[in-house]
Amino acid sequence: PVNSGVEYDTNNTFKCSGCDISLPSHGGSRDLKRLLRLATDDEIFLLVLKKEEEEELLKICEEKIVQRGLPMKVVDAEYQFDRHKLTFFFEAEGRVDFRELVRDLFSIYKTRIWMQQLDKSAPGVDGTHSAETSNRIRNIAVLPTDRNSKEAK
Repeated sequence: PVNSGVEYDTNNTFKCSGCDISLPSHGGSRDLKRLLRLATDDEIFLLVLKKEEEEELLKICEEKIVQRGLPMKVVDAEYQFDRHKLTFFFEAEGRVDFRELVRDLFSIYKTRIWMQQLDKSAPGVDGTHSAETSNRIRNIAVLPTDRNSKEAK
């Protein structure tokens, strides 16, 4: 195996061998994806912009839900990197007719809209509930590409 610069230790922690960063792992080594290459500075910049945009998308969707009086709570919004699909994750007690909401969102963003209902009662892989898991996903930090950089502490 090629040394990718990332180590997985017995304490369920991922460690970067080129920097002083450790990240907790909740799913074990089976959840690791193969690292093809480091992100470029431009890609990191786009990810930061994407995250900021997703926060604004969430607010707009919440406003539209209130306007339409829908019995649902949107907990996350996620653009695909190529911007061809926009997914909103939501919680609701039962089925929700969100067709008009999707039309509203499509008229604003002009991209495919996907609504994904989360089960509030089902715990995630690590025992947390779906909204908590979703919020944790939104707070992932981006590591610097400069291997000599120690600013990421």
